[in-house]
Amino acid sequence: MVAEAINNNPLITTILIGGMLSNETFTTEGSFNNELLNEVNISTFFFSSRGIDTRTLTDFNIYEVRLKNQILNKSRRNIALIDSSKFGSTSTSTICQTNDVDIIISDDKLDEKVREKFISKNIEIL
Repeated sequence: MVAEAINNNPLITTILIGGMLSNETFTTEGSFNNELLNEVNISTFFFSSRGIDTRTLTDFNIYEVRLKNQILNKSRRNIALIDSSKFGSTSTSTICQTNDVDIIISDDKLDEKVREKFISKNIEIL
């Protein structure tokens, strides 16, 4: 689990947002999240999506999309972790616009032409 790995770094404070645990995605969702988010400041938000094109990042679970959107609006820095298979596809609900993301991190299989499309729109891809 990512949270467990970064929790070993004394320079990072890790906060896990509570709620109902999804058996499918192993994520939490629900009103507990909203209450907690009203009380915290977020420096960096790492998140994923099911689809990305040069305009939007999308996902299928509306509860997760709402939560991600709320965190994106509170965070000072947003980093999307998206593997190359998600580029060029879209899902049911929009998380955010690509210009809401500071950095996109992908794998080394991302097609260079796809990478160039994002770079031409001033979107940093690592």
